[in-house]
Amino acid sequence: MTDVTRIFSHDFADMQALNSWEKIAEATGGELQVDTNFRLHFKNQIGEGRTSKVIFRFIRNLQNANSIDNFTLLEEGKELFNRIICYGKNRVVTSVKEDAASIAEFGLLEKVRHYTQIEDQDTLDEVAQEMLDFHKPVKVIPTIEPNKSKIDLFEYGVGDRVRVIIKHALLEFDQIHRILEINISVGRNNEENIKIKIAEIGTKAIKSDEEQLAELTQRVEDLES
Repeated sequence: MTDVTRIFSHDFADMQALNSWEKIAEATGGELQVDTNFRLHFKNQIGEGRTSKVIFRFIRNLQNANSIDNFTLLEEGKELFNRIICYGKNRVVTSVKEDAASIAEFGLLEKVRHYTQIEDQDTLDEVAQEMLDFHKPVKVIPTIEPNKSKIDLFEYGVGDRVRVIIKHALLEFDQIHRILEINISVGRNNEENIKIKIAEIGTKAIKSDEEQLAELTQRVEDLES
């Protein structure tokens, strides 16, 4: 606990132990790490900078040079639109929100929603903006599956900053990203399958679309009530 230097207060009465530590980390700007022996570590920052040695690469038509076998976009199956028209109770109030940058890149994707319990303009504007922010298409960061023969699993770990190069029809970037999560599963013939969740520098967690949608749905219900 030597890294904890800031004074803060929080009510831990109804929280589980791990959630309490997460709140401590959030309040002090630190991070938590659970190792393979289930020991809990509190650090200013987890991981190391490995951008010069660990480069995950996927370039279309250059299979032999790639260190990424496959990648999965986080938005697959998600309803997408970049312009939304929201009507309130009896269509007395209307809110139209759009994202110009998204429309310019992906074309116009329009959606109409009805919120029969909302009567005031400010609330409807708030709902419309939150729906747009969640559903607008963006170039998302993928979950990558590395080629084990090109980059060994022991060369990187959770929290490390690594270089990621992807040049594909859907994505094209060469950026520094942080490893948030490493999932290893063992299939037939004891073959390991590795999936790595990455994020922009500064990101400490990524919520799934399902978690975000559940929170948004609850938020809208609260505003309608």
